[in-house]
Amino acid sequence: MKRATNMEKSLPVELGTMDGFEETAETIDYANVSDATLVHRALQHDMRAYETLVRRHYQNAYRTALLLTHNADVALDISQEAFVRVHRNLKRFTPDKPFGAWLYQIVKNLCLNFLQRHRKRWRVFTDVFTEKAPSLPDAGDSPLNKLLKDEKRQQVWKALQKLSAAEREIIILKDFNDFTYEEIADALQIPMGTVMSRLFYARKKLARLLGGHHESD
Repeated sequence: MKRATNMEKSLPVELGTMDGFEETAETIDYANVSDATLVHRALQHDMRAYETLVRRHYQNAYRTALLLTHNADVALDISQEAFVRVHRNLKRFTPDKPFGAWLYQIVKNLCLNFLQRHRKRWRVFTDVFTEKAPSLPDAGDSPLNKLLKDEKRQQVWKALQKLSAAEREIIILKDFNDFTYEEIADALQIPMGTVMSRLFYARKKLARLLGGHHESD
């Protein structure tokens, strides 16, 4: 995999040279169309549609890989490879399901494969979280992300280590990646009610670990 040297300037794939894509002269407001529509157009060899999908979801893919591998270079490689696999498997995407949930499964599997190759099997949500917190890309203004600044970052990172695997995963999806409840349910293959209760107790535990600094939205 070709490694990007700057995440903000480099997309995970060379979009203009991807096999099978073509330029389109049709006027479309790509920024405001749904993921399902973008996938449909990408399957019709619309390069702009695929590029929009990548730009829309790349930060979440990178952030997820970084949180699971705790290695910035590996996270860049995995996020790039994830979109290569998306391109190869677009026909397998189910249009009535959230694209973000499908992408999450691809990224998670790539992270699992990496960790297994490096003799860290089954350590995805436990031992890979070390004492030093990585520098995360800005994910917006969710309550948890407001804490990921300067001295607070280390505090949050240490608290995340003390959550269970399931608790940490759902915090990543909701408070780092801003997934909807439906998207989380699809990504984890669990009922919506389970998502809501698991997130409630995970946030409650995290708030206790942080000494009351974390707020629920």
